[in-house]
Amino acid sequence: MLDRPPGDELIDRSGRVARHLGISVTEECSLRCTYCMPAEGPPSIAKRLLLTSTEIARLVRIGARDLGIGEVRFTGGEPLVHGDMVEIVARSHEAAPAVALAITTNGIGLDKTAGALVAADLTRVDVSLDTVDRAHVAEPTRRDRLPAMFAGIAAARAAGLRPLKGNAVLMRSTLDEADELLAWSLQHETQLRFIEEMPLDADETWRRDEMDTAADLLRVLVERSVLTERPRSDPSSPAEEWSVDGGPATVGIIASVTRTFCAPAIG
Repeated sequence: MLDRPPGDELIDRSGRVARHLGISVTEECSLRCTYCMPAEGPPSIAKRLLLTSTEIARLVRIGARDLGIGEVRFTGGEPLVHGDMVEIVARSHEAAPAVALAITTNGIGLDKTAGALVAADLTRVDVSLDTVDRAHVAEPTRRDRLPAMFAGIAAARAAGLRPLKGNAVLMRSTLDEADELLAWSLQHETQLRFIEEMPLDADETWRRDEMDTAADLLRVLVERSVLTERPRSDPSSPAEEWSVDGGPATVGIIASVTRTFCAPAIG
């Protein structure tokens, strides 16, 4: 247990205690996902304005020591385009050895860095993968990089990163392929979570009445698999989980638009 004065915790208005800290290490990305950023990419941030690896490690230490943070997740942009990502992980682990360190990535470049990240004490990796259809990956990401993403996932698995998790944004163009993605994820030992598309809307095309929902997804998945809803182990978790064909494999759904995370189960 972390040694800290009582009451020094991050508590929201619903009384939930935040134990996870997200740190965006860069705005740059190797993809240009339509639901995330414009085709030309995000505005550049001057390097002098970004946190250094030393500053990030200090932030992790303060979060663990003073606020009860138990897990830190490094995001971006795409964290693997940051040239010092291995050093960031190593310094953060040194600053707070008891804190779990995770990365959310599109997987591109992970085949070259997975071993070094594990050696630096990375705990877990989440990989974004919306579909296993190459053309349908290239369309929303504006890049034909599915083989590189597959290579990154394979390297993470070979490096011993467990559990390996996959995040898929639910889109109209890929809804009918959701069951194929789930089958692929089960075959490759990846815990899949679908996420409703949120109105980040870099291209200003998002419409609530045109989005595919968690309910739409469930109708597709149950055509191929038997799903059994599981009780949440953490009431504040955004993901609801279903056992697939009796388990132990599961699939998660984050209905970030159509329902609040604390609402009753999806009907």
